[in-house]
Amino acid sequence: SNFRPGANLSNCDLRGVNLSGAQLQGANLSGADIREAQFRDANLDGAILTGAIIRASRRAHNAQKFRGATLTNIVFSNGVNLSGVGFINANLSNSSLINANLENADFHNATLRRTDLTGTNLESANLGAADLRNMKADNKTTFDKADLAKANLSEVVWSNAKFDEADMSGANLNNAEFERGTFNDVDFSNADLEDTDFSNTDMENADFYDANLDGTDFAEADLTGAKNMDQAQDVRKAKWDDTDCPDGTNSDDIETKECYPNNLVPRSH
Repeated sequence: SNFRPGANLSNCDLRGVNLSGAQLQGANLSGADIREAQFRDANLDGAILTGAIIRASRRAHNAQKFRGATLTNIVFSNGVNLSGVGFINANLSNSSLINANLENADFHNATLRRTDLTGTNLESANLGAADLRNMKADNKTTFDKADLAKANLSEVVWSNAKFDEADMSGANLNNAEFERGTFNDVDFSNADLEDTDFSNTDMENADFYDANLDGTDFAEADLTGAKNMDQAQDVRKAKWDDTDCPDGTNSDDIETKECYPNNLVPRSH
């Protein structure tokens, strides 16, 4: 068959072709039309996808498109539209998705280690249990409203991070650095926030129920209205400095200079 490692499939019409399990490492798919094609468990490591037409018009053709596929070391076209495309269990390590539209895309349990997400729109994407360690992002990348439950973002360094209204319940963010980020209305319940740097962040109305706050840095963070901080683990070990506490008081105006223990509950409206 023509579907083998290193195959030249540039500009080919592959619409509707079932390439599940295909070994296409290093294949040239530039300019190919792969709408409706299925790549379940296929290996596309290092394949060339520049200018490929990937996204089908019908949701059903996109939902499982790259399930379990190996998509490592691929440079996707700058600004490619992959909204709603399914990458469940796929491996996209070391790949580049610069300026891609990944709104509502499904990366459940996918691996995105060292993936370049500069300028990428991941609004409302499903990244539950995804591995995002060492991912690259900038101030135009957004995860607003994304599902990041049980995702691994440990040691991620991303200033100006955008996570408003995201679900980060049970996520691992330990030792990550998110200064100047926005985390308003985020669900951090059961999340591991040990030694996470949230300095200068907006975290209004975030929910910290049973989150691990051992060494969490809230210096100059705005926690106004934050919920269940009194129900978090090790909240006494969190770091406060010029922090807007959940009840609206600034920690610098408190005798102990800490939101713990008396200023952790929002004022009732």
